[in-house]
Amino acid sequence: MERGYSLLSEISDVKDTWRIKVHVGRMWTQPGWKKDIKEGSLEMILIDKRGTKMHATIKKNLPKLKHMLQESRYYLITNFNVGDSTSKFMMVNNEACINFYRNTSVRPCISDVDYGNGLVFTSFEDIAAFRVVTKYPIDIIVEIVGRGKITKYTKDNKQSMRLHLQLMDLSGILMNCALWGDYAHQVDNFFKDPKNDGRVVIVIQLAKLRIWDGEPQLDNCMFGTRI
Repeated sequence: MERGYSLLSEISDVKDTWRIKVHVGRMWTQPGWKKDIKEGSLEMILIDKRGTKMHATIKKNLPKLKHMLQESRYYLITNFNVGDSTSKFMMVNNEACINFYRNTSVRPCISDVDYGNGLVFTSFEDIAAFRVVTKYPIDIIVEIVGRGKITKYTKDNKQSMRLHLQLMDLSGILMNCALWGDYAHQVDNFFKDPKNDGRVVIVIQLAKLRIWDGEPQLDNCMFGTRI
């Protein structure tokens, strides 16, 4: 315990009266599984002063808490559940996760120390050498050296737009990347702007690493990725 609050590495499921001070490094909404529920949950990646990251989910009291929280802000949060992630693909390298209650307390605060944005860039050299696990998303900063045309892709009677990119990092290693849906449109629209006619560097936060036919390839996550 430090200064009246705990670090993320210190909290566990032994109680639900923890008090933490965190920075919201990433926040996004996920749709509900039922057609009549537009927003099923609010997902966040929380960061503490030591740089430890933890995934947090809000399903109860979502409308109220959603308006109380903003990305890149600091908060004191108390009264919540700490559980274990059951997902095969986790958004952070931390098996613990935070679940908000209806009465979870959220208070804005300030910090004299910058907790950072959570970006930790992975090199293509490590990816190509299979030194990077595919269970967690990664962050990359690379140059776009090739791209295809945005196309429609249909699977299981569902249509999406897809854009293929060829990326290169500072070591000169090339890697393929497929962007889907809104992410494909975002990059395609960028290139349609005549002002963007020079070399293009792209930062992808929470990119998904896959192994396809024995070769690593990058995609966006279904939710949470930022370009």
